[in-house]
Amino acid sequence: MKSLSQCLLIFLCSFGQSLFSLEESPQTSGPAFFHTIIFEGGGSEDLTYAPWGNAEDVNATLYNIRVGSFRMTKKFCYYGDSPIRFYNQDREPVFEHEFSRDGRGDFEQIILIRRLKDGKITSHGLPFAESLVPMGSFLLQSFANESTFFKAGETKMSIQSGKSRLFHSGQNTQDLSVKGYLMRNGKYKEALTQNISKPQSKRGIIAVRVSGDLIRSTSLITGSIQKSFVLGFNSPKTINSVPNLPENR
Repeated sequence: MKSLSQCLLIFLCSFGQSLFSLEESPQTSGPAFFHTIIFEGGGSEDLTYAPWGNAEDVNATLYNIRVGSFRMTKKFCYYGDSPIRFYNQDREPVFEHEFSRDGRGDFEQIILIRRLKDGKITSHGLPFAESLVPMGSFLLQSFANESTFFKAGETKMSIQSGKSRLFHSGQNTQDLSVKGYLMRNGKYKEALTQNISKPQSKRGIIAVRVSGDLIRSTSLITGSIQKSFVLGFNSPKTINSVPNLPENR
């Protein structure tokens, strides 16, 4: 049986051939938007980042982000070049995340954090621009080592290992039921039940893995967020960048 790490590697290698493959392109000047979650390894991290990528400056604007393994963080904004760097509360480097903007003007990623046994952290980005996962839509992404089967509302679908499938909640849907199945002894066995309330006002990725006869899901779901409420949006590059000079007397 393949390990989760192997499945994750296979998925990342094949991701470029999936619905959401993104070609490498030159960096643009627009902001990048991120969410993050500890996807493997558990626990939590208190991280600090500089929206302008200038954390080395004494007077840099900094924000704190608490990252856990049960829910992804709120959206945050970054204006600097790749990689985006994260630090601890003492401004010591924790890890950095490489990315490449796609040039569409709505660059957004979910950063999946993997905590290794030796304490190191690695990361991978899932494309999450609203043009790829529109409001009212959800992407079922398989990290399983076998095919999984789903019924979302009236939509039925099968997803091979490492593949994905986008589905829409439909109009006038107050509660969306997502059921997952595994093939066991030639029959479909129910292995997951998940409900999404008011799905038309949400969008997200549902990452699924198989554990025995169960499908485990990690819901990476968000609602509509005004840019003015995004952490780091329109923040100054530095705080008190120009010192107050004494007045002439």
